[in-house]
Amino acid sequence: MKYILSLLLVVCSVNAYAKDDKAFTAMSINAEASQEVKPDTFVLNLNFKFTKDNKTDAQKALNNEVSKALTEIKSLDVKHEVSNFNLYPSNNYTYKSSADVKFNVADKSILEKYRYTADKKLTKVGKYYVVEVEVSKFGKNRSESEKLLERELRKIKDEGSIYKFSVNRYKARHESVKEDMFIAEQNIKIETKKAEKLKEISKQFAGFIVNADSFVSEDLKQKQKQELFKKAYDKAIAEVEFVKKTMNMKSYDITRVSYSNRNPQPYRNKMYSKAVMFESLASADQGISVNESDEKVILNLSLDVKFYKK
Repeated sequence: MKYILSLLLVVCSVNAYAKDDKAFTAMSINAEASQEVKPDTFVLNLNFKFTKDNKTDAQKALNNEVSKALTEIKSLDVKHEVSNFNLYPSNNYTYKSSADVKFNVADKSILEKYRYTADKKLTKVGKYYVVEVEVSKFGKNRSESEKLLERELRKIKDEGSIYKFSVNRYKARHESVKEDMFIAEQNIKIETKKAEKLKEISKQFAGFIVNADSFVSEDLKQKQKQELFKKAYDKAIAEVEFVKKTMNMKSYDITRVSYSNRNPQPYRNKMYSKAVMFESLASADQGISVNESDEKVILNLSLDVKFYKK
């Protein structure tokens, strides 16, 4: 059985030479070693972003939330990194629907207190006081902004019936406008050695999670590579000894050693899509799960060997 296994795991190529009166046989012996490995490092990436109509409010809102988050993180006994603070104007566009509305009233005190006309200058025309105001509403698209405007105009008309003023409206206008807003943003990366701990932490920061990641650390990679190399090398040397004995050779020299990894799935450090999928499907109470399954890593090793009869 051992002999059959050796044939499966080892590939040999043989060539015979004679040089300087010393005959030798050159042979290449290949061996393979494999090992199961699972991720030992788990990362949660958080993003804090606030949009306000001025820089001060945006920065203040962000500072408050990040300070609160860092206080919680420092009590969790985990590694963490905080990115640079970013403050920038919004580049988003929105739709604006607006219409000019003319108010008429006999008692000017009514319009002096009304929400749309309180700070406007009233003009007296005959027995009435008149003022024209632009009424605007914003939406993600024209349909939304138009509906919001129509709703507001109906509300103004209903209020006119209550407060005894008349309303005349003109044709609505629609346009795409850039948002006059500012965005304050900062990221925090949390790293732990336990998947279950990452899941618990994700419950605390639901709503701020961008993605999660799992990967094999550099320390574990090096340890694993050493173990696989030793297994493959020992297996190859055992085959060299077997060939030496079988072919009745006296000695041998190893002239070249080479190796390569095959099928190293655990070293793919980015598993964002799976993490985000869990985030969207799971509730805040469940937390986020990341990949921590075993993966097989294979190391192929090749020895170039010279066998001598004498």
